[in-house]
Amino acid sequence: MEHLQEDIRETLEKILNENTQDVRFDVSLFHDNIDATFQRYEDDPDSYDIEKVKVIPTMIEEIIADYDDLEDITIAEADMNLSFLVPTMQANVSNVMIQENTSSMLKAIEEMRRKYRYQALPLGVEGYQLLKYGDITLKPKPGLEEIEHFSIEITVTHDKDEEIVVSENENFKIYKEDGKLVVFIDGVGTDYEYTLNQPVFIDVITQNGVTLVVIDGEEEELDRINPDDEFVLKPFEGLYHFVGINAEYQEGEKGYDQLLIEQFDPIKDDSSEQEYEIEIDEDKYGANLVGTEGLLTITFSSPYPITQQFAYGNAGLEFQIFQASYTLNYSEGVFLGSQYRYFLDDVQIYPTSRKHDYQIELASAQMVKKSTMKSLGTGNIVTNEFTLPYKNEPKTKEIYEHVLSVKDLSEYDKNTKTNKKWKLTIRHPHFKQTYDVVINEYGASPNYNAPTSFSFSLVPIEDIPEK
Repeated sequence: MEHLQEDIRETLEKILNENTQDVRFDVSLFHDNIDATFQRYEDDPDSYDIEKVKVIPTMIEEIIADYDDLEDITIAEADMNLSFLVPTMQANVSNVMIQENTSSMLKAIEEMRRKYRYQALPLGVEGYQLLKYGDITLKPKPGLEEIEHFSIEITVTHDKDEEIVVSENENFKIYKEDGKLVVFIDGVGTDYEYTLNQPVFIDVITQNGVTLVVIDGEEEELDRINPDDEFVLKPFEGLYHFVGINAEYQEGEKGYDQLLIEQFDPIKDDSSEQEYEIEIDEDKYGANLVGTEGLLTITFSSPYPITQQFAYGNAGLEFQIFQASYTLNYSEGVFLGSQYRYFLDDVQIYPTSRKHDYQIELASAQMVKKSTMKSLGTGNIVTNEFTLPYKNEPKTKEIYEHVLSVKDLSEYDKNTKTNKKWKLTIRHPHFKQTYDVVINEYGASPNYNAPTSFSFSLVPIEDIPEK
C-alpha cells in the first residue's frame, strides 16, 4: 500500500477533524515535526485569512500490509499503528483552559469510530457512481428560459461507449465513444481524449450567439444556439464530481446560482437560487461515494496510554502519549460488503449478518419401468437471511414481535394478513431491487450477560403458497 500512504493519511486526518469537540488533529506519516506551541497555520473557511490553531500531534508509526495474490485485482489488509501526544491537563499554570485534553481527544476519536465503523472511505479524488437505472432529471422552474453556463466534472473509469448527459430535445449531449469524450451541440461535436481515472472538467458557455466548449483548458468555439435547459444525468462507468448551472455567465466569477450538485447521496442542490427541480425514481436511484484510488474500511480499537505524564513544550503543561491500532481493508475496484444497504418498509436496517440465496425449485419424477429419476426446474426461489441486534428501536421491535405472533409462517393469507407483507429494498453496490416479502423462518438465542440478536429469512410473496 506504499502508493496509498499519503491518501490514507489525508483521509484519517479528515475524519478525525470532523468531531464536535473542537479538537484538531495534525496527522503525520512516519515522522513527527512537533511545533513547541502545538499549533499550525490553516486557511480560515470564512475569509481569506490564515489562522493559527492548536492541534494534537498524531503520528502514523507504521502500515504493514498483506496483499491477496489475485489476477487483475488489488485487495489488501493492513495493520496501522497510531500515536497521539495529548495534554493531560484542562488548564496550564496561567489558568488558560486547554480544550485539547485527554477527555476531549477520546470523545473525538469515539465520534469518528461511531460514524465510520461500517463505511467505505474513498481514497484519491472523491466522486459519486450512480446506480444502474438511477437517472437524474433536472427540470428548470418556470421563469428560467435559457442558460448561458453549464459545468460538469466527471471521471471515466472504464472504456465503454455510453451517454452521460442528454438534454430534453437531444440537441446537447455528453457521451463516450471510441475512447473519447464528445460534447455534442446542435449537430456539431467536440471530442477530447480522456485518461482513465483522471477527472475531466467541462464548461459550456453561450453568449452573443457563440458557444464556447472548454474541456480541461482546451477551447473550441461553435457558432451554435444555447443547449436546452432540461437535462438528464445518466449512470455511466465513471464518477460525477459536480454539476453547476448559471443563467448568466460572468467571467472571473465563481459559484453557480441556478444549480449546484456536489452531493449525490442523498442528492442535494447547494445553489443560491435553486431554480431546478431534481427528479429521481426512489426505487431505483442511489449513488456510491468512491475514490479514484479505491476504497478503504477501518476497524477501530480504543486508544490507550503507553507513557507516564511528562513535561513537553510550553512550561507547566504535561502530556501523555496514547497509542491505537487499526485494521485497514483496501479494495481497488472490488465492491465491499459495507456498500450494501437494506430497507424494510423504507426504514433502513443494519443486519450484522446477511445472506442472499437464488435457487431453482426442482420437481422430481420416477420414470415408468426405469431405475432413474428426472428433475425439472419449476421456478426460482429467492431467500434473504438476516441477523439483527435486538435493539430498543421501533422497526426492530416490530419485526421481533410480528414473527412471534404468527401461527404459520409457511403460508400467506392476503385477506386476513396472517403473515404480514413487507417491502424489502436491497441496494446492491450497483443497482436496487425491491420485493414484496414475508418472513418464513425465525430464530433467537438469548444468552445471559450478552447482547441479544435474532435471525429471520424473507422470501417473495409469489414463492409462498396462498390459502
